[in-house]
Amino acid sequence: MTEETNKYDVKLGPFTWSYSERLDEDLKKNLGECSFENLQILIRDDLNNDIKVSTIFHELFHAAFASSGMMPKNEEVVVDVLACQLLFFLKNNPEFLEYLKKYL
Repeated sequence: MTEETNKYDVKLGPFTWSYSERLDEDLKKNLGECSFENLQILIRDDLNNDIKVSTIFHELFHAAFASSGMMPKNEEVVVDVLACQLLFFLKNNPEFLEYLKKYL
């Protein structure tokens, strides 16, 4: 296993999740993974910026559903759509993002 980088504790719902990035054989088949049992989100560290951010959102949406006890039908499709749309929104509306930051 390769060393993990960019480690953060991320609060989501009533739980604190461990976020990190790594490149190893376990993640070669996936861009990232979310483990509710371990409260862990892992992202490959060799992704380009857009794919990395979209994958982070994707895994955060999995974590959000797991944290709230929801398992939507077609969860992979749901989190993919949400992640891609959120990335598109944030990248294409920088002024609105700055406006929102004032209230966070």
